Amino acid sequence: MQNSETKILSQVFEEFSPIVDGRLIDDQKPLFTVAPRNVREVSEIVKVAHSQGLGLAIAGSRTAMRLGKVMKLPFAVLDTANLNSIVEYVPEDLTITVEAGMTLATLQFTLAEHGQYLPINPPPSDEISVGGMLVTGIAGTWRGQLPSTRDLILGATTVKGNGTVVRSGGRVVKNVTGYDLHRLHAGSLGSFGVVAETTFKVLPLPTSSVILKIKPKSIKTGIDLGKLLLDKGFPVRSVVLTSPSVGALLLSDEDFLLLVDVGGSEVAVAQTVAAIRDLSEFAVDSIETTIGQQLRSIFKGDNRIVIRVGVPRQRITEIMSYMMEINIAGFANIAAGQILGECFSGDLNSLDELAGELGTLREIVERYHGYLLIENAPTDLRSKIDPSGRAELSVVGELRRKFDPGQIINPGRMGGRE
Repeated sequence: MQNSETKILSQVFEEFSPIVDGRLIDDQKPLFTVAPRNVREVSEIVKVAHSQGLGLAIAGSRTAMRLGKVMKLPFAVLDTANLNSIVEYVPEDLTITVEAGMTLATLQFTLAEHGQYLPINPPPSDEISVGGMLVTGIAGTWRGQLPSTRDLILGATTVKGNGTVVRSGGRVVKNVTGYDLHRLHAGSLGSFGVVAETTFKVLPLPTSSVILKIKPKSIKTGIDLGKLLLDKGFPVRSVVLTSPSVGALLLSDEDFLLLVDVGGSEVAVAQTVAAIRDLSEFAVDSIETTIGQQLRSIFKGDNRIVIRVGVPRQRITEIMSYMMEINIAGFANIAAGQILGECFSGDLNSLDELAGELGTLREIVERYHGYLLIENAPTDLRSKIDPSGRAELSVVGELRRKFDPGQIINPGRMGGRE
């Protein structure tokens, strides 16, 4: 878009103090950036963008800006950094309503003061924004044992693609009739509008926690032991098996590591640790809980190529072994049947080869009714292979047209307008 057109557009948004230039997104420089301070300003900005047919890339903490398809049309950035307040917090009701730009770290700090927390640990860290956590749907190692972000949403205030403000759900835990509209936004990449506020159900913070390190001899023995521990019903938040390359990044000289995150009362944790030591044929050691954060952030960085594979538990050994064969460093969340991995590639020619390998891996996991998602990758790779691998469902396209008729919110990120 010509500079003169950019100038005219920024003048249209003058009320919202647009900042010209900004960080690249999908190798493109945004036309300008606006940072609304409340729901009304979000609504007005989206309304003006809709009238101009201008795409809006939604940015929070920018931890997942290379997720989804490549945006090819000119766009401005709607930055949620100023939407960082607590709207309402009722500790005795175990509910909290926060604005979308608040970081998970700030939210957890506030909750911890009342002995509570949101049981979510998405990568790469608690610096992820609440809105980003919701619309990306990226899961951490607790997924499978604890509720997902989608399960914890009680209500939301969102802005449709024409500027209309929509409020769904409520701020209390109760049964409702009909569909929970706010849950549509989980994993939507903003296709159904801009999330401005969200109400969550929270849980009591465990009074004690520990991470156990076990050193199995193979993928199979590690997965089998992990499944046994999960089936025993222990108060574990995650059971993760790392490949040798990931173990090396965690400064371990063992080929495989089984990491078991135990959380609960002091008595329950002590009893669980003793029971696991009795069940395991391998040595069981307690380690610093900070290793959980190290694992979350292990594939952090704009220059990484990160994929997530989901398969039934009984197929984890096979798929993880295959991923190691094609030089993918990974670790498996056994409870959720997910393997997070980093691919290694260099020039454009090797990206072609990598795209082919990922396509083959996707075909294999889909035979088992699984999936392969590309969670972080350069535009070149995301242009060669669909990050989600899912053909757009007609119902999704129809919903997008209802919520965002001009398809201006993160245009093309989930297909459609490009």
